[in-house]
Amino acid sequence: MSRVRYRWSLIALLSFAAAAGCATNVDVRAVASGSSPVRALAGETPPPKKVVIFYSSIGMGHLSAARSIEKNIKARDSNVEVVLKDIRDFAPKFRDKIEEKAFWYLVKNHPNTFDAVYRSAMEKGNRALSLEKVPQMYNPEKVLDFIKSENADVVLSTHYGSAQVVGDLRDADKLGDIRTGWLHTDYVEGYFPRISNRMDMSFLPHSALEEIWKRAGVNESKFVTTGMPLNPTLFEPVDREAFMKAKGLDPNVKTLVLASGGEGVGDFPAIVKSIASEVKEPFQIVAVCAKNEQHLKNLNALKSSLPKNIHLDVLGFTPSDDLLNFIKVADVYITKSGGLSPTEGFAIMKPMLLLDVYGGHERDNLKFFEKLGMASGIKDQTQTGKDVVKLLADPARQAKMIESQSKFRESLDIGKVTDFVFSGKNTYRMAPDDYGREGGTAIDLSKEMLEKLAHDTPNDMEILLSYAKNQRDLAFDMKENPFGHIAIKVGDDVYTINHLAVPGEDKATLVKISLDEYLFSTQSWDVHSEMQSTTGLAYARDNIGIRVSGLDPKQKQAMLDEVAKVNAAWEKGTLGYNNKTNNCADVTERILNAGGFVAGPEYGPKGKITMPLDVFDRHLTKLSRTAKYEVELVNYARIPDSRSIYRYSKFPVSLGQIRRSLVNMLGLRKSDPLETRATKRIAAYAGDQTVHYENIDHSSEGDAKIEKAKAQEDFDRRLKDVREQEKNLETMRTDAARDGKTSTDLQKKLDDGLAGLTPAQRKLVGTDREKELPAGARKKLADLRASILDIDGVQAKNQAALDKLVQDELDLLVDEAMNTKKWAYVRLKKRFAPKDTAVFDKLSKAIDAEYEKYVGARSLYGQPKDQTRISAYRDFFAKVKEFHAKVDTMYESEKIVEKRGVLKAISESFANVFRKVRQVVALSGDIARVLAVVLLPESFTKIFARTEADVKSLPLTKAIKRFGRNAAATERITVVVKGKETIPKIKNAKTINLFTPTHRQAMNDLMVMAEFIPDDSLIFAVPEYFAPGPLAKALAKTDGFVAVGSSRDPISNAMAQINAGKSQNILIYPEGSVSIGLQETRPTRTKFTTGLIKELRSQGYTVNLIPVVYGNTATPLTQNGVSSEVLTAEIKAPLNDAQVALLADTDDLTLGRHIRGIWLDNLPTDERQLAGKLKVDVMRDETEKFVYGTPEWRKRCQGLFTSP
Repeated sequence: MSRVRYRWSLIALLSFAAAAGCATNVDVRAVASGSSPVRALAGETPPPKKVVIFYSSIGMGHLSAARSIEKNIKARDSNVEVVLKDIRDFAPKFRDKIEEKAFWYLVKNHPNTFDAVYRSAMEKGNRALSLEKVPQMYNPEKVLDFIKSENADVVLSTHYGSAQVVGDLRDADKLGDIRTGWLHTDYVEGYFPRISNRMDMSFLPHSALEEIWKRAGVNESKFVTTGMPLNPTLFEPVDREAFMKAKGLDPNVKTLVLASGGEGVGDFPAIVKSIASEVKEPFQIVAVCAKNEQHLKNLNALKSSLPKNIHLDVLGFTPSDDLLNFIKVADVYITKSGGLSPTEGFAIMKPMLLLDVYGGHERDNLKFFEKLGMASGIKDQTQTGKDVVKLLADPARQAKMIESQSKFRESLDIGKVTDFVFSGKNTYRMAPDDYGREGGTAIDLSKEMLEKLAHDTPNDMEILLSYAKNQRDLAFDMKENPFGHIAIKVGDDVYTINHLAVPGEDKATLVKISLDEYLFSTQSWDVHSEMQSTTGLAYARDNIGIRVSGLDPKQKQAMLDEVAKVNAAWEKGTLGYNNKTNNCADVTERILNAGGFVAGPEYGPKGKITMPLDVFDRHLTKLSRTAKYEVELVNYARIPDSRSIYRYSKFPVSLGQIRRSLVNMLGLRKSDPLETRATKRIAAYAGDQTVHYENIDHSSEGDAKIEKAKAQEDFDRRLKDVREQEKNLETMRTDAARDGKTSTDLQKKLDDGLAGLTPAQRKLVGTDREKELPAGARKKLADLRASILDIDGVQAKNQAALDKLVQDELDLLVDEAMNTKKWAYVRLKKRFAPKDTAVFDKLSKAIDAEYEKYVGARSLYGQPKDQTRISAYRDFFAKVKEFHAKVDTMYESEKIVEKRGVLKAISESFANVFRKVRQVVALSGDIARVLAVVLLPESFTKIFARTEADVKSLPLTKAIKRFGRNAAATERITVVVKGKETIPKIKNAKTINLFTPTHRQAMNDLMVMAEFIPDDSLIFAVPEYFAPGPLAKALAKTDGFVAVGSSRDPISNAMAQINAGKSQNILIYPEGSVSIGLQETRPTRTKFTTGLIKELRSQGYTVNLIPVVYGNTATPLTQNGVSSEVLTAEIKAPLNDAQVALLADTDDLTLGRHIRGIWLDNLPTDERQLAGKLKVDVMRDETEKFVYGTPEWRKRCQGLFTSP
């Protein structure tokens, strides 16, 4: 189609739309046209005759709340008529049924999907320019007809959907003097404070929400905490013994009630099975399945297979009073984390466990309840039994729950809802006839709210896009300008073109006014000017602003100079307004270009005629992708009850964006995507004539500046402390070396002290027959034991100091990374569209989850389950690295190209690992191959092709050795192992060589191990660290592998293989010493080595303990990758049987400290390392290189943590 034909087609389509009177959206202001009911003056409260309460029949909580309110109203005055109405009656029946089925299907089968849908809906509700643009399924015209037909004095809602449609009617001035109230039946924020702004009163379920509502900009006079309306019988006592006997229950047996609403959501059979498997004493379970027939059937079938100590009562639909009595007599109550069910439990004050089965609002409820200590969540329904046993065994925890619930119960005051019905104020104020008109009444609090906005979003410049103003609600009105308007604020002043200005009569063509005047003034600016084109735009139009900070003074001055040039040319008559060549968009872009902000067609549409929307879009894209500037969008909403002749605000169209314009004009979507990107909003609501400031994303640059300063101060303090710890530890180690109190010194004493003993005499050391030794030998042993105690005391202090240093340094690095992620994420959310930040939303949640895992597992340092902490830490940094790598792609001026050899993100390696596992399983069933491949970077996969034929026939150790050597050859790595000659030769069947190497990094260690471990070695390890799920189980059963961890008995397994003659060499992998990023040497396992040695010696074995030190195999912060072209290891002189006996018999920790001490003595201390551990400043540099990939990361993260 030619351009001419295309243009005429567009004009024809627009003309058709105009003639047809197409609305852009179904506008509630068009509903039931005609005069509004006679309105009482604001504040007057006529006595109520009829109250309508809207509820929703999805779930029973909303109806139950409505009935409770009805009872309270009737108790106050029985003459008041109360009508309960299901809001779903006003939805299209077919759509309603589909949505109900979809809802229950999602929450029961795909709660995480529902959670994502819910959060998306809340995000849209928060970001929508007005709540009228938030999709809702109820017909406002029918709702209004119902309210009028009932002649209601008060309309209450117990569901946010009904409150939203009532609010739409209120904003459209259709409810007259009818008072409106909304009961919030969940404990979440969502976009719900916006609903409260449209109500006379909102009733909150908990006082903790009050601060949230205030922060969201809701006037304190518009909400009150009442708690949830509850069945009055809930507060009546029950005769526990009589009730339980009547129901066939034993009053002397612990009882649990399981009930989760009318649908019986949750996996009841799994919950009951789990409880039955964990509880050993007599126990009673009352399972209330309600309408869930499947649960009823499955649980009845399960009864016969339960242990004898478990009594299960399975109930279907149960009357409310009976259910409440069951809860009252129970010892534990399990329910879902909705609104009503937990509230009933809190009011009864019972120890509670809550199911996280819905996701969405119920997941947020659960977090709220846990934070307040009123209940605990069940994360895994198949592990419910453990949660129950743990709670019942902890009276203090139960008491704390009851105490928190008691405070909540005391705050319940549903009478406040009834008070509102009878004496609450109608807050709706009729706007005066001159409200928003030229020379008329202006809105209140505009300057104050703009000051709040300025505090949260300080800026040097703002580009202001104004919508098209219309007198008629038409898709396209030929009488109006559909293209909107654009202006620019530089510093504190807005510069907007006055298209009517006349030289010599008016002040300027580029008008200089304040933002307050631009939006909210009712005064004309000049002789020839049009209000709502130069001033007071918010009375007729919606507006969006791009706020930008980070400009240098020269840029601002250049833009101001350009303003002066434009006005000077206008005064001379050489430049005048022209809607094709010098319109508002042309002038605004000219000013932007002068400041160095040039956004060409590569950033968006740029036609022959400059359009306001095109200029706005191009510069938004350009600015968002320029990291040096802070960018944030603000909505300035149209004042809904303005008396301006321009009643309708339309999103601007553009000749350069035909499709988008048509979609918006024809109402094919509620909102343009641009409207949902704002993170701050200046709003107004019908009936109160005041400006509201709404902080959508709860961020504040003003507050953040203070928060960052405090965080920086805390970080500097902690960094200083870590540096001081390093100095102190270095001094402690120097003093130990000077005083001869290192592990190396102790080893020499052991060697010298036992040198005179014969092999036969050494075997008596540490046994009951030691007293048979000569007096001189016994004296030497006594002296050695004294030396062991003395030096071990020094080592205990030194190693404890090292452990604290490692933990504090790691915490510092993790918190630093967490904060940089936090601020980088906030920046992204401000400047990019939600669809563009979806990947960051997921990554941010994943990072937060790993952080929580790390914090929760921090105390496991050096313990058998320390891998939990290690995995969380590694996964945390892998995700942070991935996050920042993706951040780099968002900013065009800071794209980072990784050089060859820079390590890939661990998250990428994970995908490769599991792909390779599948490949290997297809090639061979040999578990050794699976073990090896999980440890590999991608380049090692080819090695299997060369060794496939012979690997199948090799024992595990030989397979690992073959693989390690092939891997080293492939990567051209040279492995140098010193001290192999010190490995004792095994001369009889009762001698064991026990190798204890420092484990640093899996792939590198494998290469080193291949050069010194004997072919028949037993390898002690936790299989789950090497392979996922089923593969780990198979590995645990393989000969040559001794599985450690969980409920396994590795010592018995090892002794069985040793006694069967399968091996006399044992490699403990790892015995402590896992590098988790700092390259530190971790403590040995508290009891494992000592326990194994004691068992070996008790069965007559001689044990040679051989420490092995790996020199340079670690790569910080990574799991895979080669750190050097040469890998080194040193096998230290072995501890003979007598030395092992002396150390092992001193203390369970002494032997482990001695092994670790030998490692530490042989690891380097220099300007970068302290006993092999990277120093904090070196580690921060390594973190920067690995995680952030660029020295610019601190700048991207807003300068946080830049201590020298």
